[in-house]
Amino acid sequence: MREPGAQGGGHREKKINRPASSARNKTLSSSTLILLSLLCTLLIATIKEATAQVILHLDEWTIECDGAAYRHNLDCSATVVLPPPQPGFEGRFAIVIMIQTGDVGITGKPIPVHAIMRIGRSAQFECRGPKYCLFPRETSINLIKELSRQATVFVDIPADADILHFSLSTAGFQLGIAQLRAWGYPIPFN
Repeated sequence: MREPGAQGGGHREKKINRPASSARNKTLSSSTLILLSLLCTLLIATIKEATAQVILHLDEWTIECDGAAYRHNLDCSATVVLPPPQPGFEGRFAIVIMIQTGDVGITGKPIPVHAIMRIGRSAQFECRGPKYCLFPRETSINLIKELSRQATVFVDIPADADILHFSLSTAGFQLGIAQLRAWGYPIPFN
């Protein structure tokens, strides 16, 4: 910076003393960068965790939840694809259970508009629906309770002129519910 001088309007240089970068300033700068890096990592991990998906494959059953396992607001479902009733059968059916709401339905191709389910030696449970077979709420809750206690589920689905017969184990469902309970997830149909 130049200041007006006394001689003929000339200017002379004036030095401004600025503190040189000290080791302390460099350390703060490095610490700040490390802190920002850690915060970004934590933020990314938190976002991934909030949108995580838990999938358990247990026996023939799949338990699927959106969100981290220890969080108690999961949106979980249990699904089991029914085995082919006979060789060469072209269709496919599945039992789907929405764990929060206790809704139970059967879906697939050809569209199952009617089905009968028995679990162990329990009474028959019947469903009907235009696009998929949805059990009434009270029936669904009873079905889920029976799935939690019995070993085998039997399903009959009328298709064309035949009735398709399916049977499978409930062990995967029971293990999945036990795991959700172990994580502290509130099971509404206890």
